[in-house]
Amino acid sequence: MDALLEAEGLAAAVAASEISDCEALARFAEHPSRTPADWNIFIPASKVNWPLGVPIGLVGVAAPIKLEGADSGYLPRYRKGFGPSSPEGTSHDQAHHFAPYFLLGRRIPAFIAHAFLQRAERPESWGDIELGRAAIEMGAARSTARFRETFCLPAVESNVGNPADRALF
Repeated sequence: MDALLEAEGLAAAVAASEISDCEALARFAEHPSRTPADWNIFIPASKVNWPLGVPIGLVGVAAPIKLEGADSGYLPRYRKGFGPSSPEGTSHDQAHHFAPYFLLGRRIPAFIAHAFLQRAERPESWGDIELGRAAIEMGAARSTARFRETFCLPAVESNVGNPADRALF
């Protein structure tokens, strides 16, 4: 399946609260023939020259796919806003953070990618920074095989899906 069509379908499922943001990105990552270029559809074009206008070899799109729904599904430490001012984190799209850092990890030495991360993210955005660090390491390893286990809450802890199923646990 075409990466864009697949991502659009996953975004629709997230918007309808059928799956979480994290589960959608896990399904996208699992595709056996996923290429680095496929990840560009999650990167806003405005982010390709960060930080400080330094070109880092990423290609973004004018209308990136956003995985926004009722529940992020990410472990709390990887949620946007996680930190002292927002201990629960928020439930907004994190694909736009994972994708560029994953690609950076694939393209440049990890220590340089980590330096970009420190310059690009606000210090209070602990969740974004932790997600970026882990994404860089996955990129350096050239594997997303453990995406779900690394980032996502177990399905029974997520707020999406069939409420009757959640009541059993």
